[in-house]
Amino acid sequence: MQYEKRRAQILATAFETFLSYGFRRTSLEQIAEQVGVSRPALYRYFASKEELFAALVEEFHDRALERARSAVTRSEGKPADDRLLGVFRAWYEQGVEVVLSSPHGVELMEANQTLCGELVEARTDSLVTLLSRVLKEAERPHPKRTARMLYAASKGFLTNAKDAAEFRGLLGDLMALLA
Repeated sequence: MQYEKRRAQILATAFETFLSYGFRRTSLEQIAEQVGVSRPALYRYFASKEELFAALVEEFHDRALERARSAVTRSEGKPADDRLLGVFRAWYEQGVEVVLSSPHGVELMEANQTLCGELVEARTDSLVTLLSRVLKEAERPHPKRTARMLYAASKGFLTNAKDAAEFRGLLGDLMALLA
């Protein structure tokens, strides 16, 4: 199997394993066994569980950011609150399901921040820049600060909503405040 295909298979398997067992209870042995490779073979791709997790986080955030960028482009000409809601929905499209459907969602978010803080911060800054652009184009005051507040509120919803439907409702309510 080609290197990139096997790496993608390892990442997909690791993603499911982390969702099932959480970060702390997941081992490289479990992942190797599920992929059908030896643990030493797994080390050819990732030197540690933390490195594997970081690769997942990077891929996850890169896809979220790309969806958010596409949402900004697709929503040009719409009202700011609709545009912002579209950006947030795109950003959280996969993440809300992961965090709220897994019993280990909060633990994974904490590991995400602890192990990959700089990466998460960089992607978050990129998202805030997109949100700021939408707010600036709509001639809203303090676009950067408002974008940061909106992001902080949305992240709070993610850790406090009981399910994805409630999360989406809270996002809608937040954007309605901007209308």
